[in-house]
Formats: sequence, C-alpha cells, structure tokens
Amino acid sequence: MNIVSRVKYFCQGNHLLNRGDKILLAVSGGSDSIALLYIMNALRTELSLKIAVAHLEHGLRPDDSARDQLYVEKVCRNLHIDFYTKNVNVAAERNKDESPEEAARRVRYQYFYSTIDRIGFDKIATGHTLDDNIETIIFRLISGAGPVGFAGIQPKNGKVIHPLLGIMKEDTIHYLNHVKVSFRIDKTNFDTTISRNKIRNEVMPLLQSINNKFKQHILNLSKIIREEDAIIDKEVKNILGSLILKNGKGEITVDFGKFIQLNNALKRRIAILIIRGLTTRNTYIPFNIVEYLAKCEPGANKVLYYNDLFSIRKEYNNLIFEKRVVYRNNKKYLYIVNSLKDSVNVKEIKKDIKFTQKDCVSIYEKNKLYFDFDKIIFPIIIRNRRNGDRITLQNLGTKKLKTIFINDKVPTALRETVPILECNNEIVGIFCSFYSRLNRVAEKYRITELTSKILVCELV
Repeated sequence: MNIVSRVKYFCQGNHLLNRGDKILLAVSGGSDSIALLYIMNALRTELSLKIAVAHLEHGLRPDDSARDQLYVEKVCRNLHIDFYTKNVNVAAERNKDESPEEAARRVRYQYFYSTIDRIGFDKIATGHTLDDNIETIIFRLISGAGPVGFAGIQPKNGKVIHPLLGIMKEDTIHYLNHVKVSFRIDKTNFDTTISRNKIRNEVMPLLQSINNKFKQHILNLSKIIREEDAIIDKEVKNILGSLILKNGKGEITVDFGKFIQLNNALKRRIAILIIRGLTTRNTYIPFNIVEYLAKCEPGANKVLYYNDLFSIRKEYNNLIFEKRVVYRNNKKYLYIVNSLKDSVNVKEIKKDIKFTQKDCVSIYEKNKLYFDFDKIIFPIIIRNRRNGDRITLQNLGTKKLKTIFINDKVPTALRETVPILECNNEIVGIFCSFYSRLNRVAEKYRITELTSKILVCELV
C-alpha cells in the first residue's frame, strides 16, 4: 500500500477527515510537513477537501528561516494552494519562564488558530509522525509524567489533527525522493543541547541498537495505556459526579472533605479528568503536581497550584479548579472612573469592574476589593502596572508590585494585565484574584472599626 493510501486509511480509522473539510496545513518546509502538503494535495479531489497552508517565519534563524518561508511559498504557488504567512520575532515574544522552543510553539499555534478563524477553516493539520510520538513519550517519561503522559500524541486534539502519525519519518523522506520533491533542513535539529534533539539523535539510535523493535514496543505500551485510560476514566466520572458542588463556566468546585477520603490513585485521576475538561485538551500535568494534590491535607485556604491554563485552590471545604485566561498582551491600558455610578469594561482582559456602596459586609468575596469609602477620592484610575509601582500594605510596609508578583509566582505575561486601582496619585488596590490569589488593599484605605461606608469594587 502506498503512503497516500496509508495516510487516508489512518485518517479514516481515527475520524480525522470528513468529506468537504477545510484544513489549514502547518508547513515549515521540512520533510514531514512538505510530505503532509503533497499527500493532502493528492487526497484533495478524492475527499473534496479544501486546503491552505500557513507558515510562521519565527526569526530564530534569520537567514535560513527566511529561505524556508520563500521555499514554502513557491511550493504552494506551484500547487495552486492558498498560502498564509507571518513574520514574528519569537525572541521578543518569549516569556521569562519559556524556552525558545516553547515560545516558538506557543506563538506558532496562536497564529494557526487565528488564521483558521480569519479564513473560516475547520481544522489545523501538522506533520507529526510516529517518530515524533515516540520522542514525546520518551521525553515525558524522563520529565516525570505519570501514566497519562505515556499515552503520547493523540491523532486528534480539538481542532488539531495529525494525519501522518501512523507513518515513520523515513517514510516521508522516501516518499519525497520518489516524487522528486526537495525539502528544507533545519540545522538546529542537530543541536543536542536541546532535549528533544538529544532524544532523536542519540537516545533513539541507542535504543534501536539494543532492540530494533523498540519503537513498536513503546507504541504498544502507549496504546494499552490509552485504552485502559478510557475505561478507568468512565468509572472515575461516576465518582466525580458525587463530589461536584458547582459546575460553572470555567470553574468546577468539589467537596474537599469527600475528596480527601478517596485513595490517592482516584484523587489523581479525578484531578486530571477535571483539568482536561476545563482546558478542553489532553493537558500534560507533571506527576509531582498531581501527587502533591492527591496527598493534600486539610488546612488553611490557599492556592495549591496554577499555571497559564488552570489554577487549583482550597477555600474552606471546597476544592476549586478554575480555567485561566492569559492575555499575552503587553499594551498599557488606563480607564478613569469619575463616580460611583460608573462601570468599566477593560477590553484588554475582557473583564468588567463594577462599583457599589454598602454600609456593612458580612462575607468578603475573592473577586472583590473593599475600601473605606470616605478615604477614596474620585476619580479612580484602573490600569495595568507601570515601572516603579508600589503599594503600602498592612504589616508589610511599602512593596514594589514587581516584588509582589514575583513572590506570588505570577507568569511574566500575566503581570502586565493585572488590574490595579489608583486614586489620589497612589495605588489603593490590586485585583490579585485575577491570578487566583487574595486581593490586596493599601493599608490607608482598608476597612476598620471606624468605617461607616464601604466601597465595593467587583471584577466580573
């Protein structure tokens, strides 16, 4: 069976393609992605597919990546396929906690998703092969993943499909040689200081020398785990149903008292199942994080874990899993509130801030700031942070916002979006609930026993 037929049957067996699909192909110019382009082009008429190509020039290899871009554009022109491209300086877009490879992947997929939204396409197809899947499994194994991580790359993940996941990289190169099509070579793929490259270029050949069937054995393990996961998850869902106290948009609350009575294996599974549901993807969760949660003991309210995708916190007898939206946007924003009647839509973070006056408050809610109304002087300014920002806090003295964010372990990109309230030329409050921490109010503006009126600011 030729490679085009193998890919077609793999796609049909894994429900990756439907007749008439509009598919954006992610094409870098390397052997796998160029093979993907030619194979999908060969299937285009038979399956009534509409295909287009997207290529992100990331600026990490200025001369070579520019040539990659021109090459892919030329191939698309020869095949009469629509070509979309963008030039980005990934180094400038990189967050402090990201490797260059992680930043490139994040920016690349942001571009792919924005492109399918703009042109009205259904799916994104990448050129990941069976070898990439094995690399991923080995990488997760040595990085501390639990069994769920060993399931590897799924044929489909949301709108992203992997049509070549059933064939080897050597198959793509053989196919391109057969049809006499050239491809670009990324020299950084041979840099073994990068973990995945070391696995590809050194670890996998070593394993091959020990057992030339090691790839198939790893894939068999992945298949077993994936199939067993499906059965176990079905049982875990039944248990989870008895724990859920609230299932709202982007937030799931479970009974912490019942949760901690379960054995650790069930607690780990429940946490993974909830997080997958919130993030709508097979999120890779480090084993040590899930293990920490599984062994969590009752105690004070606190944030147990958070990253760019989700947060987990304990509030009284509730365990709250919340989807997070991180706006990677370094634009400065500023809004002015002239009176109590005003409300503000902070479009940069897609949130509203509302103001009310109360005589007393019995319960302090996590998404609200509470001030002594008589000490507030309008207008109030709502903005994101600026260099040198400081706030004076009770028992802590004056602190730089930068120090607060670092101590709270707030991702760099998220720090630039946190809403801050200012009046009388000083910062009076920080909506730390935006990143799942307790809000902070400047000492001078806090509620005391002498407070007669309370200003409540709510982030919704």
